[in-house]
Amino acid sequence: ESHPFSFPAWYNLANAFQKIGQLDSALEGYDYCLAIQEDFTPAYYNKAHTLFKMERYQDAVQVFEETYAYEPPQAPVYCHIGECFEKLNQYDKALFYYRKSIQVDEYYSDAFLGIGITMDLMGKTSDALGFIQRAIEIEPENPDYYLFQIEFLKKLLRIEEAESIAESIIGKFPENEDLWMDYSDIYFMRGEYDKALSIL
Repeated sequence: ESHPFSFPAWYNLANAFQKIGQLDSALEGYDYCLAIQEDFTPAYYNKAHTLFKMERYQDAVQVFEETYAYEPPQAPVYCHIGECFEKLNQYDKALFYYRKSIQVDEYYSDAFLGIGITMDLMGKTSDALGFIQRAIEIEPENPDYYLFQIEFLKKLLRIEEAESIAESIIGKFPENEDLWMDYSDIYFMRGEYDKALSIL
């Protein structure tokens, strides 16, 4: 109220609204910020993330693309656009943007994950595994990558491989509840219900 044309104040207010789940108010804050300082790219990125949370994926893509006018797209931007198209079930476009992300940064692990998830959604789970493996090689400390690897192996009924991976990393990420759930599910699939229950 004291400084209505302070774009950092509008930006930080919008960030606060986003964190407490008041997404409409967050969008309004980012819009005010950009009306005052139209080349402030962090506001574009956070506005796009807010739209993504609201499942307004096409709008999010448009906002990400608006940043091109102010700075060359980096790997995370292409990756986020790919994820928007993945959510829209436009898998060819998703793969296109995930690959553009990797062209910009060949070590951007989330883009490899995105390709893997998209390939699985296209019914190409066997092909997806290679991309998940690449993501793990780049970022071995990310438990989410292992979860997808285990999930895809289970889907392919490669249960022993899934079990071996789960056992090898459960001690590494003991606080990860999803990993314990997946580990339990392996025994459930085998009909070993007591073991599955004890893990849960």
